[in-house]
Amino acid sequence: MKSSRDDYQTGEKYEGINRREFFGYAGKSLAGLALASGIGYSPEAYANQIYYINTEDNDLNKSKTPAYIVYNNVSAASKYQPGKDDSDRVAKIAKRDANIRTSVTAVAAAGNYDIVVEKGDPVIKGYKDINPEVIETLKAIERNQ
Repeated sequence: MKSSRDDYQTGEKYEGINRREFFGYAGKSLAGLALASGIGYSPEAYANQIYYINTEDNDLNKSKTPAYIVYNNVSAASKYQPGKDDSDRVAKIAKRDANIRTSVTAVAAAGNYDIVVEKGDPVIKGYKDINPEVIETLKAIERNQ
């Protein structure tokens, strides 16, 4: 296809590809990218959120006593609730998260749980709800602060 653009140095017309060729190349490139990136291949899903793990090599499949929490319920039980416009919002969130991590670790270690994940985890099956214990421990930790 001849283009209306001229090469002013040599006086020759610009020779380019037509629209059909362009879309053919683009389609082949996108199909190749889709195959290379794994679209259509669905590997096994992994844990969304792991709050505590104590298994050999941190392998999820080696967990014998799994447990779960619902983070939103646990964080709602904390006395550190940052307001939208609080000047110390970041400090409250950091304190709350540190207390939650401490309480989850304490409950998991005391109950001999190998792993604590978020409820609804796609990999871990047969886990136990430890929300009440974590909330109770969290309140005990925050009572002393």
